Amino acid sequence: MSHPTTARTVEILSDARYVQAESPRWDGRDGSLAWIDMATGSLHRGRLVDGRVVPDTAVAVGAQIGAPIPLAQPGEGWVVGVDRRVVHVSDDGIVSPLTSDIAAPGDYMNDGGGDPFGRFWVGSQSMPRDPHCTLWSIEPDGTAVARLGGVTVSNGLAFDRTGSTLYYIDTLPNRSIEAFDVAGDGSLSNRRTVCRVDGGNPDGMTVDLDGMLWVAVWDAAEVRRYSPEGLLETVVLPAKRPTAVALVDTMLVITTASIGLADAGEADGALLGVRVDVGGAPTWPWGGAAPSPVTTRPWAWRDEHRGQRAAQGAAERRQDRRHSPGTDVDATVAAALTLIGEGILTLEIALTLSDAEEAIAQVTRDAPPEALIGAGTVLDEADVERAVTAGAQFLVTPTLSPSVEYAVAQGIGVLPGVYTPTEVQRGHDAGSAAVKLFPASALGPGFVRAIRDPFPDARIIPVGG
Repeated sequence: MSHPTTARTVEILSDARYVQAESPRWDGRDGSLAWIDMATGSLHRGRLVDGRVVPDTAVAVGAQIGAPIPLAQPGEGWVVGVDRRVVHVSDDGIVSPLTSDIAAPGDYMNDGGGDPFGRFWVGSQSMPRDPHCTLWSIEPDGTAVARLGGVTVSNGLAFDRTGSTLYYIDTLPNRSIEAFDVAGDGSLSNRRTVCRVDGGNPDGMTVDLDGMLWVAVWDAAEVRRYSPEGLLETVVLPAKRPTAVALVDTMLVITTASIGLADAGEADGALLGVRVDVGGAPTWPWGGAAPSPVTTRPWAWRDEHRGQRAAQGAAERRQDRRHSPGTDVDATVAAALTLIGEGILTLEIALTLSDAEEAIAQVTRDAPPEALIGAGTVLDEADVERAVTAGAQFLVTPTLSPSVEYAVAQGIGVLPGVYTPTEVQRGHDAGSAAVKLFPASALGPGFVRAIRDPFPDARIIPVGG
């Protein structure tokens, strides 16, 4: 197939680089931009200002984050597909379940979007790849309705302005854009192929005001514009793995990934932008109401004032202590901010370090909003309280101590240390974001491979030792 390539200027919009940025969304309530990083399980928000993305907030939502869309009313937060369910994330960062686990064990939520009738459509994907996943619609009353089965990797979806046509990508095995007729009750019919996508894997998608489709093509370093008759335009990118697109008026915002690239370049993992001729509209919101929160302490949320509050709290607890240049806390903060400046946005500061709480508070205050700062060597409930009061957004424990269930109950992401299959199961059942296999060097790669078989839906992170 010939690719009509258009000479357009592609700009890097973000200072930050993400492992796997996805699902950009233009929020019609306030004109802001949202996106996720699948690798860190985080929902990010910011604004386009003078051709740059200025980050505002980030919240760690879950281990396997999928797509977000806003609620209809200002201040009502977002609904997000995460792990095997859908949750609500308030503007204060409180994460509350909206559905029970609807995806099958071993599957997790992926891309999604809204329709003109207030539904949130979200699909799952499987590892290993197998066509048993599902596309759901979450109705405004919170009911999850299975709309399409036999899905392998549910990816981009978009509706025409009337909501009567759904364009949809199940990336594997056909690498095609498909269309469905949509009835008033949301049921799908008349499945048909719009076009095949060659040279890469079709990923996220949006529709412009002319009804044409913009598609990010993973591993092709391209975004493409399609009509029902075929390819209209190709924009070549400086990033190999574009993941998704959104039209913010006439600015096409493109999320990209650096995951799996041995020679990642300057643009890989960045948010990119290109001016196009036909603009788009804000994302369709979910028409439901925010649930009553079950998590009462919004510790995971990052805002521009949170670090200042954490630093003030740490200072008040230590009024009798003074630090001069060259102390442990200064060295820790300097090292952490250097790593963040080099693009390492997820850091753990061990509580065994001298003045760890003050270091966490200072790094939280001075780091950009997209950084995630955690506390390590968390041993008990008192350590949990110390860490989150200082500003930690996630916790790492050396063992399966009672601190794990306590942290999970408070809505904090936690990675417990495990060594045996029994401990892997216990950590997963406790609701941990992932388990840390430690010390992995003593177990070897064969053990790591073997333990994946009985626990396909557990996230296992081998750590040295």
